[in-house]
Amino acid sequence: MLFTKDLGSKSKKLQELDYMLHAPRMLVLMFLLIGLSGCISSYSGPLPQPASEELRLKAQLDLGRGYLTNRNFERAREPIERALEMNSRSVEGLLLLAAVEQGEGELEMADATYKKALKYHPKNAQALTNYGGFLIRQDRVDEALPLLRTAVQDNTYYRRAQAFEYLGLAELARQDRVAAQAAFERAIAIDAEQSRSALELADLKYQAGEFAGAAKMYRSFRETAKPTPRSLCLGMKIGAAQGDEDVQASSAMALKNLFPRSRQARDCTVAGS
Repeated sequence: MLFTKDLGSKSKKLQELDYMLHAPRMLVLMFLLIGLSGCISSYSGPLPQPASEELRLKAQLDLGRGYLTNRNFERAREPIERALEMNSRSVEGLLLLAAVEQGEGELEMADATYKKALKYHPKNAQALTNYGGFLIRQDRVDEALPLLRTAVQDNTYYRRAQAFEYLGLAELARQDRVAAQAAFERAIAIDAEQSRSALELADLKYQAGEFAGAAKMYRSFRETAKPTPRSLCLGMKIGAAQGDEDVQASSAMALKNLFPRSRQARDCTVAGS
């Protein structure tokens, strides 16, 4: 009897130990089953239909865009390519793929993908803007200009301010300061947080001797973007031109401390210094 009792006691302890080891998994499984049974018991109609191709396409594009935002180009490519298998003419899919290729340094492939997007969607403002920005970075300004001039005509385009900013950069590269300033001003009018436009306007106004306007645009830039060697050097110059010693000194100190090895830290000088 004692032996049997000992066996029963040991068996009970083993059962308790097994429960302790597996309880978390059992609880998770139990909650999942409860959740599923609740769904099943509360639904008495026919089985739900599979997601539409449009929803599946959107899900793949959203997944790819998420990876792309984090600059994980390798993982972004797979869902984007799956989306393009569903719809080879998807403008969003083609633009995301071009961005992946651009991020990976495959510039010829990116160029071809942008062209494919515009072949299928020649008036799409996003395609025109993205390809225009790509061309500017490749110093192909003459090719970018007609695309961007077309893109800014679409007043329903949600990134129209960015299109104007790219247009301003293209005009500036062609040394057309008047056209560039007009484009940057349109960008700021649409979206006051277009920081690159604010910086370029500050520089253009400084060079034209419009120091008050330059200071205003410089403040706008500082409120919407992080400092760069170029912006801090410009801040020094604008401060000096306006006799604002605080702006001049703070810009000089930030340039020296944040970007000590930059060309601007070495060469930036202001009138009278």
